[in-house]
Amino acid sequence: MTTVVAVRYDGGIVIGSDRKVVAGSIKSPAAKLFVFPAAWLVIGGAGRTRHIRDAVDWLELAQRTQPFADSRDLREGLLERRLPGYASAYGSNYGGTPEYHLVLAAAHTSGLSTLIQVYGDGEYDYVDDFVTVGSGAVFGEVLLRRLYRPQLSREAAVRLVAYIIGEVERVDNNTGEGMDLAVLSHESGVESVDADSIGVLQQLPEAIKPVYDELYNALISVPLTKEAVPDAATHPRPARLVGERAPAAGPHEPGSAAEGDGTAPAPS
Repeated sequence: MTTVVAVRYDGGIVIGSDRKVVAGSIKSPAAKLFVFPAAWLVIGGAGRTRHIRDAVDWLELAQRTQPFADSRDLREGLLERRLPGYASAYGSNYGGTPEYHLVLAAAHTSGLSTLIQVYGDGEYDYVDDFVTVGSGAVFGEVLLRRLYRPQLSREAAVRLVAYIIGEVERVDNNTGEGMDLAVLSHESGVESVDADSIGVLQQLPEAIKPVYDELYNALISVPLTKEAVPDAATHPRPARLVGERAPAAGPHEPGSAAEGDGTAPAPS
């Protein structure tokens, strides 16, 4: 298992993953981000390592020589042609469904980007702002809901993703062994964050400890009245919690214009 985190920023998407691979009692490092520079696309995977690699190979992205024009091109040329086929072939050969979740991030020459969560059966959901999958996703989701802001700068998005992976590592035994980060830009495609920069970013959880001291002091001292306690009406349940799929009525619909051309797929 592992933890993958991806967030939108004002010029594209930042995606990151830890490097821990767990096989029984054996834990070792390995890359969990699959970067395809020519396609302006990065995939992060959580689940069974073999299933992830087989699914990524099934997409045949290594042969692609140019970016996808927009979300429709990505959907029709990749998602709806390739991933369901892998799930079907796996079911025919082994029974059941492949055990993985993928996060697919793509930048387009149109100046937009696409962020998608893919399930083992080949179904997928568009993501508006951020997504996290894997063994540390529940904790990562809490942090993202507290810390994410629309229109992040590139630097802020890189720091946010690195910080969340670093914090998750402290509470999830299946997350760790370093991390990989990649930045997708509407203007220049894919850039992997170098090892030296990642080494610096890994200091973030320790560096912000004084902020937690301030939070603790505020927590125990802030005055409370009955009117100050939120209720369900003013703080409703999020539209979708981590791990939940989008409503069945439209699982492939982009959530906003930022997802691509905003055009709904034709009925299947």
